Amino acid sequence: MEKRDESLEELLSRRGMVTKLAEGLGISTAAVSQWRRIPQDRIDDVERITGVTREKLRPDLYPLAEERAA
Repeated sequence: MEKRDESLEELLSRRGMVTKLAEGLGISTAAVSQWRRIPQDRIDDVERITGVTREKLRPDLYPLAEERAA
């Protein structure tokens, strides 16, 4: 089985986060638990719900400003 992204693993380890995300996104907790990385089409909503920046959620899609400048 494919390993979860480190950033997603960290996020989902927070108490109640799976439920909070599922309710905020209008999907089941099982659907959230199946993610291996946050789907690109869910980034805006997950950022809004959690307060975690898109750069931290999906650094593969949104590199930090320092990395873009390098």
